[in-house]
Amino acid sequence: MKNLTFKLLVVLSLLLLASTSVLAINTPYVNENSGTLTAMVTNGNEGYAIGFEYGLTDKMAFSAKLGDPGDKMGLKYEYKPGLSVLGGLYLSESAYIGVNISAASMLKANSSDMCTALEFGLTPENDEFKLFYEMGLIYNLKKDVSLRGGFSGKTGTDAIVELGMGYNF
Repeated sequence: MKNLTFKLLVVLSLLLLASTSVLAINTPYVNENSGTLTAMVTNGNEGYAIGFEYGLTDKMAFSAKLGDPGDKMGLKYEYKPGLSVLGGLYLSESAYIGVNISAASMLKANSSDMCTALEFGLTPENDEFKLFYEMGLIYNLKKDVSLRGGFSGKTGTDAIVELGMGYNF
């Protein structure tokens, strides 16, 4: 537990110090008829995480993730810039509800190269609620290609490190 707490504090510190807007591995922003594809290498059971998000409207997006820390799919509603509400299903377990926050937009930072974000929520598991989280950094190499890294997991488990790339379309 001390190790997880230390990792969370380090990542949260990086989130607050980073120079701009988004990521957890996906941002809280929704754009109609566009999306993001991510491919990550992890130290979890599966060894990978592949994410997909697509804007159905200017406020609502479909999202899915396969691999660590669990397969899930759901919807994201952009409540306001920098804040989205999430809901869906972990395919092997249960439903989830959460939020996706852009830390940098709360800090009013402005840069197009480095982004930060945090996603967290609750899912019922074994007659109790578990907190799930995903947090990280994104570095834009080009307008549509980025390097991504962060941590994800659920309470009661070790954090999973994710490193990879993202493609915006």
